[in-house]
Amino acid sequence: MNTVLSAILSGGLTGCTVVFLLRSWITERLQQSIQHEYQTKLETHKNDLQKETSREIEELRTHMQILARQTEITFAALHAKRAKIIAGLFERLVRAVRHMEHCAVAYEINVRCEVPAEQQRDIAAAKNVVESLRDLDEFFHIHEIYFDQSLCDQLSKLLSSLTHATCQHLSIGQHVQLTLEEQAEFLKTYNDVKEDIPTIEKQIRQAFRQILAVTTE
Repeated sequence: MNTVLSAILSGGLTGCTVVFLLRSWITERLQQSIQHEYQTKLETHKNDLQKETSREIEELRTHMQILARQTEITFAALHAKRAKIIAGLFERLVRAVRHMEHCAVAYEINVRCEVPAEQQRDIAAAKNVVESLRDLDEFFHIHEIYFDQSLCDQLSKLLSSLTHATCQHLSIGQHVQLTLEEQAEFLKTYNDVKEDIPTIEKQIRQAFRQILAVTTE
């Protein structure tokens, strides 16, 4: 361009040539200016887009971390609640079994001796069986969703048999004594299901230990 200006100043170029050269120079400068501005804006847009993308990714990562933590807390609370419910079920089952065993021993003696259970301790023992089984049955059905299907099936079968026997033949509120037939019916039902009780207790213990991540040989 310095050569063009020198030529113009020295009068070595015609007017048309000068106009053409000036027009070309101005056009080239405009193109360069536009291209430079375009490149600058494009680079700025790329940087802004990258920053926005990075920000959104970081927000998403933070949100996922919060969600994962909330899920972890929720499951921890659920496990704690399930452990408490399983422990409650086991406690009620053991209590009911102990009352049934006590009655079974007393009733077996009475049946052999052909004596109705009219003593106060026999009536109280029968009442304890009825109340403990009703408590176990109610607790189980309220919290049934927390137990696996196999345990539910076995416990439902056990409770159905025992509840039928106690409700039908140990109606404490309507009797002043327990007849030999009522005692014999209870003994028959108890003897039919007592072999299933250790298996159910074992399943409950295993479910509880699994939650606590406790293993046994």
